[in-house]
Amino acid sequence: MKKRLFASCAVIALAAASLVAATSGAQAASREVTVWSPYQGGNLEMWNAAIKRIEVANPGLNITSVGNIDMAKSLAAINAGNGPDISVSNGNGNLGWFCGTGAWQKLNTLIAGSNGINMKGTFNAASVASSISNNVRCALPLYSEVFAFYYNKDILAKAGFKNPPKTTTELLAYSQKLTTFNDDGSIKTAGFLPWAGYYGFDMDSMWLGQMFGAKWYGGNQQAAFSSDIRWVKAFNW
Repeated sequence: MKKRLFASCAVIALAAASLVAATSGAQAASREVTVWSPYQGGNLEMWNAAIKRIEVANPGLNITSVGNIDMAKSLAAINAGNGPDISVSNGNGNLGWFCGTGAWQKLNTLIAGSNGINMKGTFNAASVASSISNNVRCALPLYSEVFAFYYNKDILAKAGFKNPPKTTTELLAYSQKLTTFNDDGSIKTAGFLPWAGYYGFDMDSMWLGQMFGAKWYGGNQQAAFSSDIRWVKAFNW
């Protein structure tokens, strides 16, 4: 395995992007960095434009961007000893596995050093938490998306609610009170309507788990689905 380069991972992570980045190996002296990402088409063009801005701001740093690389290809290359310097994941569901197996470099000490990163001052709390597994940081957040919650002020006011729901418990209580039915039992007005056509609103385990603070891994690289009661609460909800 080539020596790993963390500094460039930090630079890339601070660029506008959307998911999780992690280092696997690099040539620190050459200032040549290879980045693999799952991006294609317009997304890859925007990603590469951000990389160009980083190169301009850091003379001598040359970044080679390779798109359309999923995590299976990246992992196979890492296991073979010829992985990229930085890999970008198309989701953080496998974060615990990559951290636990050592496929991605542990960054805890590097981030805490004199040339490290103020994580809380750079990223929001949710992004910081989503890139840690079992107290081990092997990735940096690349989230730049802003999610919105749309609500009808008039309907909420008529039901006696002064503010929109801010917790999962409140969302369920609001939804039950706001939902009305026709005489045949069909729904007339839905209190909560998830936009399931967009990936961030599908009621799948990734998003439900985050809503309830459930853990993916309980230790020793074992899944926490059967040990964390919050998964039960999430699926019942």
